[in-house]
Amino acid sequence: MKCAEIHAGTRRTGFTLIEALLALMLLGIASASLLLPFTAGATIRKDGLSRTMASSLASQQMEKVLGTPFSQMVATWNNTSEAAGTLTDPQGNALSGGMYSQMARSTTCSYVYTSQQSGTLAPCLINITVTVTYRGDTLVSLSRLVAE
Repeated sequence: MKCAEIHAGTRRTGFTLIEALLALMLLGIASASLLLPFTAGATIRKDGLSRTMASSLASQQMEKVLGTPFSQMVATWNNTSEAAGTLTDPQGNALSGGMYSQMARSTTCSYVYTSQQSGTLAPCLINITVTVTYRGDTLVSLSRLVAE
């Protein structure tokens, strides 16, 4: 009986194991809810950066195509592509880096005939489309109609 009397009269201080685990779980939930917006923001920032880079690559390619004489555009640029990891800048230098290594670029040029043209006239319009993909998904598709 002496043991029961000693324990009944003393008061323990501190947390029990269950209280500590519950506090740890609540702390984990609270920290996860605080960090979630930051991880979502980082994902959105990366997506925006890749779209900006893709727009720049498409614009650069379009300028290269437009620098070609009209009579040679289709023969020079139709169905051309640069595979992932082989992109070049306007000066022909290889583009390197994490995102560039997974981007690909393709160009199509096709003659456009209007309903007023007869089949004997030479085409006077070309539709140019430059598409940039990242890991197989299209990020940017830039089209332009060019007249002779």
